Amino acid sequence: MRTSYLLTAIIISLLSCQQEPEPYAIPEKGGWYVLQSPTNQPIYAVLGNIDSTLLLSTLSNEIYYTTDKGKSWQMATFNQPNPEGIMGFAARKDTIWAMTSARGGEDGTFTFFDNPVFYSLDSGRSWKHKYRIGEIRTRYKVATSPSGIQYTVEESSTPYAKDPQNALLQETTGIAATDGRLLPLPDRHQTKGLYLDSQQRLYVCNSAPVCGPKNDAKFCGTDENSRYRGVLYISKQPQP
Repeated sequence: MRTSYLLTAIIISLLSCQQEPEPYAIPEKGGWYVLQSPTNQPIYAVLGNIDSTLLLSTLSNEIYYTTDKGKSWQMATFNQPNPEGIMGFAARKDTIWAMTSARGGEDGTFTFFDNPVFYSLDSGRSWKHKYRIGEIRTRYKVATSPSGIQYTVEESSTPYAKDPQNALLQETTGIAATDGRLLPLPDRHQTKGLYLDSQQRLYVCNSAPVCGPKNDAKFCGTDENSRYRGVLYISKQPQP
């Protein structure tokens, strides 16, 4: 009997010495957290919070979400087939809307997203179809803080070496703030969208990294299954 008690005590002691698994650490680069797209596509829009539930769109007809800081991604469900690409998100009280159209000026550039025909009441895990009467819009490549500071994408345009008369290669040079700051990104990208969460952290949605001269830049990767995978930067510090 004494031997049995001794073995039990040893087992309990060993179990108590086992360390809890370390929490997932989000990859970092400079002053940014770095997440990758769940698919081999650029990231166009996000909504939510990296500390709870974060939604993500790749311009496909799917929506993804993570509840573990980007360690894994789940695919949201729709109550009917979605034939349209999801371009952006908008939150109104307890409802999230998914934008499926882009509008712009006469020069062909987009200025905002609209046409919210899908909505979610469970933080983006499931979506239902409903034609919205009334106007809900989100700005394209613009994020504005409660203090009124506006963040926009600063870009360079370079004539494409193989067709300089008809094609331009765009590349992000930084995120410009109306208070005069220019926030550089860790790598070269084409930025697709901006977002500020409730803690004023800035989310920058991007293409995959690009390499080479600006007049002949290409995506850096060589594996066709991952070379177009977009990158999401999240500022480690709140923005004013």
